Amino acid sequence: MLTPNDKLDEGQTQFYSMDGYLSRGGLRIGMAKILRDDLHASDTEPGSYGRSHTCLAWSRDGRNWVRDRGKFFEPDDNPKSWDHAHAWIDEQLIVGDEVYLYYSGYKQGHKVNRFEERQIGLVKMPLDRYVARRSEGSKAGVIKTVPIKLGQPAGILKVNADATGGQLRLQIRDAVSGKVIKGLSFDKCVPITSNGLRQPVQWRGGDLSALTGKEVRIEFEMNNASLFAFEFVQ
Repeated sequence: MLTPNDKLDEGQTQFYSMDGYLSRGGLRIGMAKILRDDLHASDTEPGSYGRSHTCLAWSRDGRNWVRDRGKFFEPDDNPKSWDHAHAWIDEQLIVGDEVYLYYSGYKQGHKVNRFEERQIGLVKMPLDRYVARRSEGSKAGVIKTVPIKLGQPAGILKVNADATGGQLRLQIRDAVSGKVIKGLSFDKCVPITSNGLRQPVQWRGGDLSALTGKEVRIEFEMNNASLFAFEFVQ
């Protein structure tokens, strides 16, 4: 059972369900449907209680879940919109380089006119761009991953990132010794300065084949750039 935390969640917060599961890498991503049953969806319709939104949730084992309390998807602020009261994502579908998010929208509260004011909507987003780590300003930010063991030869490391107007560089360290792998340092990395879902990372003279079977940590140095995801491909 997944329930709200009264110490963190305001008002009459309810979890109606969690749906729209999608596996990406080692993560299982779900869409948690959040209802604030104490809020009015309409100022004119009596009994129009309930405004809802969708939050991201994720798990690595299917048992222990983390919910991002920030609103991932919200209803339309316009009172005349068909999805003014509720916006609950029910399904995710990968189509090419996009994720189609199908959601249920209610014009008024969940207790009002359910046979005529509940419809299905569709929004699209670039693949894997749920959340980004972003560095802003003149000073670069650095993120280091947990240890990663490469069981198979890695030919290319690709990043899903938007470095338009900035840059992104990577280096790889041995997870045991902490030393930077020869040829795979920031200085040897060709900076990424564009926007793309699968941008290959290149090092001058570096070779990823030596990482097979090792535990490593990847460091990302970002300056005015957003990092969404990364993957090793053969």
